[in-house]
Amino acid sequence: MDIPVPGVDRVFHYRVPDPLAPRVRVGQRVLVPFGGRRVEGYVVGFAVETPVQELKPLIGIQAEAPFFDGAGVALAEWISEQWLCLRVEALRCLAPPGATGPERVRARIVPGWRLAVDPGAAREAMTQLLARAPRQAAALSVLLQAAAAGDPGPIPAAELGRRSGASPASLRALAARGLIEGAAVRIERKPAPPRVPVGAVPPPLTREQAQALAAITAVRQSGNRRPVLLYGVTGSGKTEIYLRLMADALAAGQGAIVLVPEIALTPQTFARFSARFPGRVAVLHSGLAAGERFDQWERVAQGRAPIVVGARSAVFAPVPNLGLIIVDEEHETSYKQEESPRYHAREVALERARRSGALCVLGSATPSLESYVRALQGAYELVRLRQRVDGRPLPPVEVVDMRAEMLAGNRSIFSARLVDALGETLARGRQAVLFLNRRGFSQFMLCRECGHVVRCGDCAVSLTYHAAPAEHLRCHYCNALHPVPYGCPQCGSRYLRPFGAGTQRVEAAVKELFPAARVQRVDLDTTARKGAHTALFEAVHRGQVDVIVGTQMVAKGLDFPNVTLVGVIAADSALHMPDFRAAERTYQLLTQVGGRAGRGLDPGRVIVQTYALDHYSIVAACRYDDEGFYRTETAYRKGSGYPPFGTLVRVLVSGGEGAAAAAQAVAEAVRQCAAGADVAVSGPAPAPLHRLRGRERWHVLIKGTGDGPRQVAAAARELWRGAVARGQAAVAIDVNPVSLL
Repeated sequence: MDIPVPGVDRVFHYRVPDPLAPRVRVGQRVLVPFGGRRVEGYVVGFAVETPVQELKPLIGIQAEAPFFDGAGVALAEWISEQWLCLRVEALRCLAPPGATGPERVRARIVPGWRLAVDPGAAREAMTQLLARAPRQAAALSVLLQAAAAGDPGPIPAAELGRRSGASPASLRALAARGLIEGAAVRIERKPAPPRVPVGAVPPPLTREQAQALAAITAVRQSGNRRPVLLYGVTGSGKTEIYLRLMADALAAGQGAIVLVPEIALTPQTFARFSARFPGRVAVLHSGLAAGERFDQWERVAQGRAPIVVGARSAVFAPVPNLGLIIVDEEHETSYKQEESPRYHAREVALERARRSGALCVLGSATPSLESYVRALQGAYELVRLRQRVDGRPLPPVEVVDMRAEMLAGNRSIFSARLVDALGETLARGRQAVLFLNRRGFSQFMLCRECGHVVRCGDCAVSLTYHAAPAEHLRCHYCNALHPVPYGCPQCGSRYLRPFGAGTQRVEAAVKELFPAARVQRVDLDTTARKGAHTALFEAVHRGQVDVIVGTQMVAKGLDFPNVTLVGVIAADSALHMPDFRAAERTYQLLTQVGGRAGRGLDPGRVIVQTYALDHYSIVAACRYDDEGFYRTETAYRKGSGYPPFGTLVRVLVSGGEGAAAAAQAVAEAVRQCAAGADVAVSGPAPAPLHRLRGRERWHVLIKGTGDGPRQVAAAARELWRGAVARGQAAVAIDVNPVSLL
């Protein structure tokens, strides 16, 4: 049995009492005694012999239905080994939402009542009741009449009381007499799909789509079901191929999982798949309430919804007879979990497909370098879609040198060319997307006299200025709010001004230039409310939005046919981040956001504003030169030993005053275990984000080929635990991190 004990990764043995023995199964959540208290654990197996003679008995079963089976236990063990987490942490990923803590009713229960005795005995009892308990008799009469009419099912208590005049106490008295009994009626909560007209009739495939589908089907029918990388330009019809593959899986009696990188994409994908497979699609993501997620999880486990659409955690959905896993936009970093277990959903999908004999399809217009290299090496089947559906051209890209704009006297965040294009687009009644990967009104507040930048006291970052709903400063890491100071906190000067643009400022500038335009901002500030993504999706499709101003949320697979203009405000904003994936991320974002234009009947247009015209990622994105980008990026990564040409393990140490000493102890432990191994160890060094939520952050990097860095980190973990405890610091291990901040 696995029990969540901090820092302990082992199986504990318990005796199953005879009365519970027939009911206990692998995957159940149970209650056990542990160190003088009662704790919850997961049943992971049964032992014939145990190392302990006197075993404590199992107290009880917390949930009858198992959360996973033996295959799930094996998958959790693999996750634990790959990402160096506790096995019980991995097992929790397989449990349904809301499955921790005491057992609670997760569905609204409507009390109903049905006969517990035969009708003849009930009539006799009713006769006896008429004199002394007329309301009980009336309630019993209503039930008898329903039974005589051929409807013996439960009647809601409220309705029964209304029809008979019986109070809840009267109904309880009838139950105590053994005449009736309560029956739980389950009311299932279903997330509302977007009300967007989506055609359920499959459109004809293009020649290229048909060839791609045939190639993938051949892999699926072969004995060697290696993964498929579906590499298709934006608007090439990858989703229709997913739908055809899913139809084949359902016809074979198999289930499927479709992963999307953002909650924002779930409503659109859910609508499309529900239209094609009505009543057979479940949706799983963190934007749902816990009860809704549990209901959806249960539908899947019971086989009532063989198709699952969801974000990262949906990769663990309990789909019976799994035959297909699709990872859409497989390059997205949001598939990586940032808390333990720090798994990557793409890698889990590949492993789960391998273990179950399912087909795994990775789709993207800008594949991750990891997937692209694996495809070139033959580990994946590479299937290309080079043309958009119906021969629609990719939108031409115009690059604007913002240095020249500044020299010409333009101090606006918009170039003259972008303003003209935006006016033309609105005049034609079309929609535009303006992309800036920074929310808020301004990046920071700076004193023009002393140069002081207002920073968060708990995090090593500047505070972002927000103009709405009321003026305030916000830390985008710890979410702390601060009032806007009247003067400079350092010198007292009144010349404290906001600098740098955020989505709020872009929104305000558009409204000032085009007062009649209906502008919708899409960032974390506007989509936090439940249902906000769905409302946005519907509003855009109904033509109620003219200009969408957004962060990377608008770059990820959204299909808006009426968008003909995309403007990238600051193409180089992510290039100078201290991250070896900065160039790849920039290329992907530019290509993806540009692909939102011209997906309908009208041609599109993309305008990219930048100060770094010559950077290879920007040049490649603007020229649609994917091979050129991957060639340059491959040379850089290979020469530096970064993934996918090596394994990188980041050990992050965070804490108070003892964090630096603890980081030094961690580094010494790592170097001791790395002696003789073919790995390179660097650090400890301050993390780029050196302070977060009041805690100092240091990291140690282990880089090498194969499994060496992972093995070194696992061995060193046993050595640094004592030193870390003395230093009151926390240590997190991240295998192949997607960010080094």
